[in-house]
Amino acid sequence: MGSQEKFLIALALIGVTGGVLLAGGQGLSGAGAQRASSVDDAALKQYPRGPLPRTEPAGWVTEYPSGALQAQLQGRLTTRLAVDAFGEVSSCEVMESSGVAAFDQRSCAALVSNARFYPALDKDQQPVKSEFVQSVRYEIPD
Repeated sequence: MGSQEKFLIALALIGVTGGVLLAGGQGLSGAGAQRASSVDDAALKQYPRGPLPRTEPAGWVTEYPSGALQAQLQGRLTTRLAVDAFGEVSSCEVMESSGVAAFDQRSCAALVSNARFYPALDKDQQPVKSEFVQSVRYEIPD
């Protein structure tokens, strides 16, 4: 991709199981990423709680599929990540498709490879399996 081409991939953390809601979006523009706010110590000490991002969400999905970029395609999808008791993503399911197969496939592959979490904790402070729901938006700015 040439330096003239710019794109935006925005990640909106929709929520997790267990009633914990995370809101906000972090985006990428070209090669530079905006940093998401770090998880604070107070959030890590809460229980029960859903999984919390261990790595910066802005770095989870960083590539715009080249064919979609050339065709000027844009889209938004919602995924459900299965997070194991170690904070690793074990699977990704597209809950709401973007309508562009390349976006759906690329997002899930990137999320499974790159997303890492502090695991969810039950009422006894034990790590448990959980789910994390997230939206990914592919946009080409005007």
